[in-house]
Amino acid sequence: MRTSCVFALASITAVATCAGQAAAQTIINGGFDLQVPSGGTANGWTANGNDFNGGWRSSGGNPGAFFVLNAGGAAGSDPSISQLITNLVVGQEYEVSGTYASWIIGSAPANGRSFAADIDGVELFTGTAGALGAWRPFSLTFVASATSANLRLRGETNGSDNDFAVDSISVALVPSPGSLVLLGAGSLLVTRRTRTQLVVHR
Repeated sequence: MRTSCVFALASITAVATCAGQAAAQTIINGGFDLQVPSGGTANGWTANGNDFNGGWRSSGGNPGAFFVLNAGGAAGSDPSISQLITNLVVGQEYEVSGTYASWIIGSAPANGRSFAADIDGVELFTGTAGALGAWRPFSLTFVASATSANLRLRGETNGSDNDFAVDSISVALVPSPGSLVLLGAGSLLVTRRTRTQLVVHR
């Protein structure tokens, strides 16, 4: 039974280590509680190509503050906001999630895919315009090829004039199936050990 107990503790420790790694990867100012300029870098984000109708808003988000991707329909502009995610483990899978909402709907085209989320310049999520101000979730997964990766959110993609608000951006490590199996096995063994102890003490 001691061997089983040691295995269980090792399993739980492995999962706890995995959870600790997940906690190490964070999006700075993912809820936009701190102000971000329409162009330039501040409080975790770098904004590019946004005009005076875009930028940071202090209220009305999901919840609280948020950021608007808007470039007035300038051709090829793709107003964006980006952040370098650090402390990644090479070979591990991560999930980036958040919410987005149509802010202004243009006519070029109204229903085309015009919101995008990229990792290191690779488009991994696209979305269409929806009801104005209606927040929708988005998510993407990627496997880290380096210890850092650049996340970029874009509006007005594919030649459209559809502008979007973004909020509640976060990143988390995706547990491997092996980690989940270890956790389940560890919990089972600890339970069996506890039951055995109860019988002995009687």
